[in-house]
Amino acid sequence: MAENCSVDDCTKPISHRDLCGAHYQAAWRAGTLAPIPRNVRRKCPSSHRHAQSTTCYRQHRCRCDDCAARRSAENSAVSKAKAYGRYDSGMVDAAPISEHLRMLAEHGVGRRRIEALSGVSASTVTQLRTVSRKTGEPIARVKKSTAEAILAVTLQRANERSSCVNARGTVRRLQALIARGWSQQRLSRELGLSSDNMGGWFQQDAVTRAKASMVATIYERLWDALPPTDTPAQRAAAARSMNRARREGWVPPMAWDDIDTDPEPPAATDSTEIDHVAVTLAVRGEQVLLTPSERRACVRELHALRWSDVRVAEWLRCSERTVLRIREELNLPAFAQGELVMRSAA
Repeated sequence: MAENCSVDDCTKPISHRDLCGAHYQAAWRAGTLAPIPRNVRRKCPSSHRHAQSTTCYRQHRCRCDDCAARRSAENSAVSKAKAYGRYDSGMVDAAPISEHLRMLAEHGVGRRRIEALSGVSASTVTQLRTVSRKTGEPIARVKKSTAEAILAVTLQRANERSSCVNARGTVRRLQALIARGWSQQRLSRELGLSSDNMGGWFQQDAVTRAKASMVATIYERLWDALPPTDTPAQRAAAARSMNRARREGWVPPMAWDDIDTDPEPPAATDSTEIDHVAVTLAVRGEQVLLTPSERRACVRELHALRWSDVRVAEWLRCSERTVLRIREELNLPAFAQGELVMRSAA
């Protein structure tokens, strides 16, 4: 049998199907490979691993004695294992592996980094986190050894020697503190930066490990602390920060289950929970975006000061009818004219 490629003027050794590796790949991509007759006894070059694997038998359709014996032994072993209920195909469901790879990709871990850590080829990683080029469907099964190697690649391992990390957790921490009432200027001072420099972080996909560590440290110290509201300037800054967060849909720290890995932020909607910082600022006269529950709390506090509905409505920047409705829902009595606290006495 000829040992060289069957293509004219090609002297490279045969890889399979009477073609060298380059010509075989070209013919496979072009779809010009002729079907192999089932009744033809083929034999691959002697350099192939005939008795060591089933590649020749399955893919190249080699039917030499060594390949046939290896295939027969494999079939006998499988039949025996099935009969005793001990058969293990060595394949597992690929869905959890694909999900894990997509999670790593969302956090900025590339396929080359995964290849270096797991030993799984980058092409296999790409196929597992996308769809099959042939069928257009996700790969359903994967080798157990491949699955174990990929699952062993955690975010911590992937970022151990990387100078940059995904900015998702850093940006979410800053947004959560702003939603709590901490102004961007105050956070910049805490980090030793200018406000303009920190403003660009909200549009970045990656930050340095040092920046992420600084923000995480500040976040652990401030996430459950209230911003200072002793002076009018401090109250105005806190009110602006909270208004900005509510317009942008940013949520406070307690709204996150895992601020680093949650795929989507929780919906920032009106709820029965009350932000007491927002209530305090509104009662002090700052213009704060209030939820219905927070507005009710403000009406209750201002009513306790014996303010009229008109004055409460002006103070909270809402209609007198809204204040009347809230007061009636809370069963708060109306004061007589002589019981009201006048503006000059407030």
